[in-house]
Amino acid sequence: FLEHFFSQYAQQMNFTDCVYGRIVVSQKEHVWARYQMHNNVWCKKFMIILNGVGYAITASCAGKEMFIQRESIWDEIAKSLRLSKPEK
Repeated sequence: FLEHFFSQYAQQMNFTDCVYGRIVVSQKEHVWARYQMHNNVWCKKFMIILNGVGYAITASCAGKEMFIQRESIWDEIAKSLRLSKPEK
């Protein structure tokens, strides 16, 4: 569902080079999208749901070379996300 929704949004915004995938965060699969915006800005958006709450986290940089260098770091950051227990 999220891939389809984002695909439509990306078309409306004229994003290019769209790729979709999944990442495991807190032992569950979540969706990510990688795309190029205007002016050679490359982005990766993680759509993560923790305890029923959705989070959209976007990382971006200028140029594909820098993107390639940073993408694995962004993936590791996303994989490390956890909910902390509320204080009582």
